[in-house]
Amino acid sequence: MDSNRNEQINQDYQSSLDEKYARILFQDPYYKSIIDTKEFRRLKGISFLGAIDKTHNCPLKKSNRLDHSIDVAKLALHISKARCYSHEVEKLLVSSALVHDIGHAPLSHSMESSFYKEFQLNHHIASENILDGKNDNKLSKILKKNLDIKQLKEIINQSSSEDFSDIFSSPINVDTIDGIHRSLRYLGVSSNTFFNVYDVAEAAFLKDQLSRTKQLDKFWKCKQYVYEHIITSGVGALADYFSKEVFYDNLSRINPSYFYKREESFFNNQNPIFKGLIGKLSSAVVVLDKKNIEQYSDSITEKNFTIFKRSYKINNDIDLPNCSSNSINERYYVEKKEESLRLHFYLDNNESKTKQMKLF
Repeated sequence: MDSNRNEQINQDYQSSLDEKYARILFQDPYYKSIIDTKEFRRLKGISFLGAIDKTHNCPLKKSNRLDHSIDVAKLALHISKARCYSHEVEKLLVSSALVHDIGHAPLSHSMESSFYKEFQLNHHIASENILDGKNDNKLSKILKKNLDIKQLKEIINQSSSEDFSDIFSSPINVDTIDGIHRSLRYLGVSSNTFFNVYDVAEAAFLKDQLSRTKQLDKFWKCKQYVYEHIITSGVGALADYFSKEVFYDNLSRINPSYFYKREESFFNNQNPIFKGLIGKLSSAVVVLDKKNIEQYSDSITEKNFTIFKRSYKINNDIDLPNCSSNSINERYYVEKKEESLRLHFYLDNNESKTKQMKLF
């Protein structure tokens, strides 16, 4: 009873803050001018999880980079106001949050390595091009008129030495707080059961939070859960594999300008460049039962992938409430190692009668 009541209070608190900061973003003439640019609106056509978003029927609405950027901006606003920052600092941090993903390509990370190999373009380079105004875009003009572009890029790139830049450079930052939250929603998990984004942001950046250790530990475990069940579970590797396959099958039709387009440009034309990709992604079946591997060996593809396994560790010797401002960096860390992942899968356009498992 108390647990359900607390969860409802938690949800109401997050909803009220979401509404409050959404009003500020959409009513403030400066922030709204950023949101209304075609460069920012393009992010609505960029899937948050890239090709993974196309792999199955998500229990909840699929997400995009525009929604993510606005929600990161809400967190930046929340912390800026709680820390009583000047209007100029607040404007810099919120602007950085709004445009931190401005250079992401269609299908995001799933397509990026192919674009970089062929055209030397990734989202970092594309962001620089957009923010520097190389294409004479409106967004760059608005930003340059209102703040220091160099300082904004340093915050986004996590190279700023300013104290207030920690909301982007900390291991637990406004970008990853929202990213993990919406990834849990993607998996069909009630993320409010795990954490409230504003609670986590307050625990990470407002030093007087006595319960911060418990909240941040829970978040760090959620991050591990997301990486295990999405990024390094095999679904990411298979989604990237199909994306690269279709990219190179149609390389003659692709040029660098496509990096700056929406995903509709690849899927919704009369003669779509990536015809068949969504069909492949949505019909892929991973075979887990060894008996079925033998039984359907003629139709099953076996492939080895290289993945970078991440383990999100907690150093329990570091006590957050009584430590220095670097305590988060000391308590929470990541171990990475390269591993080989072998998958058995086939494409099934019909309902499978065998007990298989879709990518999720």
